[in-house]
Order: sequence, then structure tokens, then C-alpha cells
Amino acid sequence: MVSTTKGLIGWLGLTRKASRMPVLGRRELAVLNILWECGDQSAQQVLDHLKQSDIGLSTVQSTLERLYRKDLLIRNKCGRAFIYRAKVDKTSIISNLLKDIADELGSGEMEPVISGFMEYLASENPELRSRFNEAINQTPAESSNTDSGHEGD
Repeated sequence: MVSTTKGLIGWLGLTRKASRMPVLGRRELAVLNILWECGDQSAQQVLDHLKQSDIGLSTVQSTLERLYRKDLLIRNKCGRAFIYRAKVDKTSIISNLLKDIADELGSGEMEPVISGFMEYLASENPELRSRFNEAINQTPAESSNTDSGHEGD
């Protein structure tokens, strides 16, 4: 399984067009996952959560700085250290990656992406497919199409 956008584009043999989503490396994704799971963290706290013992604090600080420059993190100064928070949630990242895949492979059409995803769900786990069907019924787009209570707007 390919875990980065750069790896996905390379694996598919495509050239990357202008994208909604910056390219994210494995370490960047690992750091984002920590921030999503744990909330606000300093570089030292992120390092403490990482399972890799072969990296140092300066590497984590550089990774956090790259994510900040990519506009994916918010940071606040606290004493001598920065405290970082994810600016975007995991769902938004995944949504943008799916849009990129649709643009690259399906000429902007989501139908092939959805068909491929449904095929994947059917082959992996029927329970997962059932949860997916439930999630479809609770999409944000569906709730925004409901009556807002404003007649004739």
C-alpha cells in the first residue's frame, strides 16, 4: 500500500499537476497523526510519541516547520518552544487526496474512484462496507442540502 501522495503519483506513473494537497512524506504523516490523536504538542512531545528511536529532536523540529510552511499546522510560542496543532483534520486531507486521484486518473470524475473504493471494501470486509454505507447517509453535503429554515431565500 502506498502511504504518501508522492509515492502514489510515482506508483501510478503520473506527473503531479497543481494540487489541493501538498506532498507529504511518511514522517510528516506520522507527525500529523500524533497531532490528530493527541492534540497540541511541542516538538519534544511529538518525539516522545514517535516509535522511531533513530531520529532526534532537530529532525522532529524540521518536520514540524515543514508542515507549518505547508500551512497544515498552527503554532504558538510557549516559553522557548512552539506548541503545534493540526490546522486541518484527517478527513480533509483524505478528501483532498481523493480529489487529486480523481483529477489525475479520472479526468476529474469521482465515479471511478468510488467504484474502485467500493470494490476494495467488498473484497476486504463486508462490515467495513456496511459502515461505509452508513457514513454515506451522514455526509456533510447531505446535511447542507436540508431546509435551512429560510423560506424564499
